[in-house]
Amino acid sequence: MEQAKEAKIEVALERVRSKTMAMHNSNDVGETVATLFDEVLKLGLDKSIRCGIGILEGNEGMETWSATSDLNGEVDLKMGMLDMTIHPMLVGLTKAWKKGESGYSYEYIGDDVTKYYSALNKEAEYPFFKDMDSLPEKEFHNSFFFSEGILFAFTLNPISEEASNVLNRFASVFGQTYRRYLDLQKAESQAREAQIEAALERVRAKAMSLHKSDELKNVIAILYHELTQLGLELYDANICILEKATKDLTFWGSGLGGVDMPPKFTIPYLDRTVLRKLYYDRDKEVKYRCFELKGKELKNYHKICITDTEFKDAPKEYLEEMFSVNRIFLSHVSINHGLLEVASSEALSDDQAEILQRFGSVVDLTYTRFDDLIQAEAQAREANIEVALERVRVRTMAMHTSDELNQVVHSVYKELQHLDFDVNMCLILIYDEESGGMDWWSSGFGKDILPQSYKIPPLEKFIDNPMAKRIVEARTKESKYEVYELKGKVKLDWDKILFENTELKNLPEEFKQGMLAAESIILSEAFMSCGILEVSGFEPLSDENATIIQRFAKVIDQIYTRFRDLKNAEAQNIIIQAENERKSEELEEARQLQLAMLPKELPILQNLEIAVYMETATEVGGDYYDFHVGSDGTLTTVVGDATGHGMKAGTMVTITKSLFDTLASEENILDSFSKISSIIKGMKFRHLSMCLTMLKIKKKSMIFSSAAMPPIMIFRKGIKKVEEINMKGMPLGTFKDFPYQQAELELNSGDVILLMSDGFPELLNSNNEMFGYERTKNLFKKLATESPEKIISNLEEEGSKWVKDQDLIDDVTFVVIKVK
Repeated sequence: MEQAKEAKIEVALERVRSKTMAMHNSNDVGETVATLFDEVLKLGLDKSIRCGIGILEGNEGMETWSATSDLNGEVDLKMGMLDMTIHPMLVGLTKAWKKGESGYSYEYIGDDVTKYYSALNKEAEYPFFKDMDSLPEKEFHNSFFFSEGILFAFTLNPISEEASNVLNRFASVFGQTYRRYLDLQKAESQAREAQIEAALERVRAKAMSLHKSDELKNVIAILYHELTQLGLELYDANICILEKATKDLTFWGSGLGGVDMPPKFTIPYLDRTVLRKLYYDRDKEVKYRCFELKGKELKNYHKICITDTEFKDAPKEYLEEMFSVNRIFLSHVSINHGLLEVASSEALSDDQAEILQRFGSVVDLTYTRFDDLIQAEAQAREANIEVALERVRVRTMAMHTSDELNQVVHSVYKELQHLDFDVNMCLILIYDEESGGMDWWSSGFGKDILPQSYKIPPLEKFIDNPMAKRIVEARTKESKYEVYELKGKVKLDWDKILFENTELKNLPEEFKQGMLAAESIILSEAFMSCGILEVSGFEPLSDENATIIQRFAKVIDQIYTRFRDLKNAEAQNIIIQAENERKSEELEEARQLQLAMLPKELPILQNLEIAVYMETATEVGGDYYDFHVGSDGTLTTVVGDATGHGMKAGTMVTITKSLFDTLASEENILDSFSKISSIIKGMKFRHLSMCLTMLKIKKKSMIFSSAAMPPIMIFRKGIKKVEEINMKGMPLGTFKDFPYQQAELELNSGDVILLMSDGFPELLNSNNEMFGYERTKNLFKKLATESPEKIISNLEEEGSKWVKDQDLIDDVTFVVIKVK
């Protein structure tokens, strides 16, 4: 019999243990308590028993889970927090538990029963379930301790020792249950924290991925989504930026059941409860506030918003959703530049409020990023405006004739389009001081560049037309900027004046139709000293764009100066052209003189073949080559390059020619260099000198020297290689007694000598790359087996391919000598 009873108790305890281990979250602890009570009843305890669990550890009072049964035997579970100082029984119970005693018993008799339940009735959180009219005369309380709290039992009769032992064993089992509960609660807290951190990180990531300021609405959208995923039931979420100077608020919001909210809207300061609290919190640095708006106050606030703020332009469904709400709780978290606001149907719990405040820190980061983007976009916008203005300036300065003003107007039109101006025409009206009328230059309406200007007679002739009268008066009173809507009969009359009484009747048809098609247009005009810059469209320009137009107008004033200068320049063009023709004739005469100084015929020698080539970069070049054959058959050759170009370089070539004719027969090259350099220096030409290579070939021996010329290249037939001989030296005429070098080498049959100026290796292609000495050397090696004429012809051809259609920037000269 005892064994069966023990087995039954163990089975009951095991069911409680199983229920404990099956707990998946901390909320399941209540079901475990109900299971425990159910198992106690099954063991035969009186069904009038009230049994429960109380947790004392870590609490100021006692957290309780109390279980009773109804007449049908169904278990009813209630939970709450109990103050342990409200009755002597509770005080004694607490002391016994703290002392570590095994248990605690208490008997209620008469008034003590009433006092106890009266005290319980005053506890706001305690789930009292006793009818004060049907209290028992006597009740017994027994507590069985485990390390974190108690298992208690209220009975109408004293509890038996056997029942006491059973309950004590159940208390030990529930100690395990509670520790399982704490573990689950800790895991849930960690999981919740991870969920919150992940949500915060997603908002941070979105914030840091902002590329444009208008993407802030995307951050608000994900912030709203993450808050709702964390269990906050919200109407909407907003970032509100408070302007200190004006007290205006700018909102970016998301929510309202998926209604497409405006990306942002501004509310000026209104003396309303909501806004007063916002600014109070801002001034007092209140971190968090939640307050309720309802009834008439809420309706009045909404009504003011759609009357006096940008809310009035919101979509209809958005406004309907706003007005469908009769009560809202606004929760505000202060941030550096304003606040994070959420609206909900109920006040946020403490945990939810804490979560919202953590999101406030992320919003601060978001706004910092947003503010940086705003500044960057403002700087970029200003840079784009300056670039646009500069392009117009450049186009103005590039004008060669006054007729090119049409391209400048087109440039203004295009730049305004690039700056996202919604305009269909741009025109410049230039005052004609002589006639009193204006010149019309325009661009737009699908006709990019009009070929000419059109004359407008003095508008005083049409003063009865409001448009004409307005322009005349604006000029008289020196207006800076005006906006005018041209519509109805005034527009029809004005179009008639333009297309019947002015040269505008000759406008291209598509342009004319563009002007006539619209029933009304908005004209935005910036007035200048020289006339008017006007753009037309269907909407007035924003304040920012109006300022930009006036900045363009200042550039147009500069354009007019350029335009007037060109007019004056064109008046003198014939004189200038005649002067240029005279100078061209003089340069041609100088060129012919320079060519006459070059050898008329090349030397004919038994052991050498010679070919030459020269092309000058200007009419008068600075390159020079010459030959002299001595009585003993010695060939003296020079190739030179005077510094500079034009007449001065030609003068240096003339001097060098006369000196060479005098000194060519001397055997010592260094003596010749010394004399030439001394004579040039003595002439005291500023910044003029002569680079020169001189060589003497006698039979198969060559003596040579160089003064700042490119290297001498010699193809050695025997080894099929090119020797590159580079001799350092300053140009002749720069330093007195400069120590020039002289060298001698032997030549063999088939060897080829290439002398050149630096014009060829320094040829530039379209990518601004030089042909280069290494490329020249490789090309010469490839061509060296050909005749001197063929070598030069191929060099010239490769140089032409390299520069293509570009003009020479320096003279090019070759002398090729081949040993037979």
